[in-house]
Formats: sequence, structure tokens, C-alpha cells
Amino acid sequence: MAKSRSVSHLFRLPGAIEPYPAEPSDAELAAAVGIDPAEIVRLDMNTLGGGPLPAVAAAAASAGTGVVEYSDLAYAELRAAIGSVVAAPPAQVIPGAGADDLIRLATALAVRPGDAVVVPTPTFPMFAVEARSPARRSLRCRGLRLPSASRWR
Repeated sequence: MAKSRSVSHLFRLPGAIEPYPAEPSDAELAAAVGIDPAEIVRLDMNTLGGGPLPAVAAAAASAGTGVVEYSDLAYAELRAAIGSVVAAPPAQVIPGAGADDLIRLATALAVRPGDAVVVPTPTFPMFAVEARSPARRSLRCRGLRLPSASRWR
């Protein structure tokens, strides 16, 4: 396994980034007040407090699941599992809602308002979308040859 190395020197934001305050799961709320998780009725997070509609419940049952709420919003189990496979602390594992979400997060971390962003083309379209954010300047570049990653250390 590769040795974990800090990449904080690549970020433009000084200091630590405040983690997103994930909402507690039903199990966590129930444990905090000493009741069964089935007794929790959520009126937040766009979930159905009375459970799913009958047709949705039937479809979920046939799929083998009874989930009616978001799962662990901090992705603690997922981050720990991925971290154990790639030999990284769970805090260094950042799950996202697809590549677009991760590109948006990486851009927000590495690019300050007013910075110029070079977007070699062709490339994944979201790179250009994020570079054209109102707070950034986008520089299109065709046929750019970048040095190998080993020269960037």
C-alpha cells in the first residue's frame, strides 16, 4: 500500500475545513433518548414521517429493503470501509454524489475567487462548468502538454 501523504499544501484555503454537520440517523436519535428507532418520526430532511406510500412500500419490499430515510449522512461506515481498503484514515475519504459533486468540491477547495483556471480541452465537461463559475476566470487551452506528475512534487 502507498504511504499516505498530506496534500494540504495544494489547497488555497488556510487551516482546517469545518466538516459538514451531518444530521443524526434515526438509530442515533433513538439511542440518545432511549427508545426504539421505529418510534422516531422525522419531520426534517425531506423524508416521509408516516412512512412510504403503499405502492412504494410494496416496491421496496420486493427489492428487499425497508428504508424510508437517508442513511448515515456522514458516511462513517462507507468511509471506514474504503479507508481500510486503500490504507487511508476515514477522514481522508471523501464520498460524493458522482464526479460532478467531487469536481465542485475540489474546485471550491483549490481555487479562490478571481483565480484563473486552465481548462485543457477536450476534458470532462464539469471542469469547464466549475471553472466558469462567476467567481473564477476560465482559460481554454487546446493541445496543452503537461509535465508528468513526478515533476510536480
